[in-house]
Amino acid sequence: MDGGVWLWNIFADRFQIRAIGHLDFYHASQLLHALAAELFPGNPSVAHRWCADRLAHPPRPGESTRHAIRSAPNYFENHRDHLDYARAAKLGLPIGSGSMESQCSQFQNRFKRRGQFWMKRGFAGLLELSVRHQNGELAPPLGRLSPPHRRCARGGGR
Repeated sequence: MDGGVWLWNIFADRFQIRAIGHLDFYHASQLLHALAAELFPGNPSVAHRWCADRLAHPPRPGESTRHAIRSAPNYFENHRDHLDYARAAKLGLPIGSGSMESQCSQFQNRFKRRGQFWMKRGFAGLLELSVRHQNGELAPPLGRLSPPHRRCARGGGR
């Protein structure tokens, strides 16, 4: 996910036991590059090299690095447990939030249309069906249906 605190609060409330949280690598990288530009003003090659080193091998930060990170609205400090991109790669997990953002958009479109109102229990059931369908976990309710028989235009028969 991206760095939105509200997203991580939802994650902690609903998914932490069964899910692994990862901060979107590209969001983290973007903020790290902005931080490097502040730390190394007028020296973009040093800033780029500094970022590349940290993105490839995140260090155990010393005090000066921790201070620099805290000065960038505690972004990385707040996401310390969500930065293990090497583990994500080993598990075959995505390191970007694009697919999750797309999924949320699809759910918004399906379940939050104008005039739709859901009770919690009904919404939870529909959401589960939708996710199971997308994951290919549900068999068609009537099995495979054969194509409908066509009738001739001029009277009975097939």
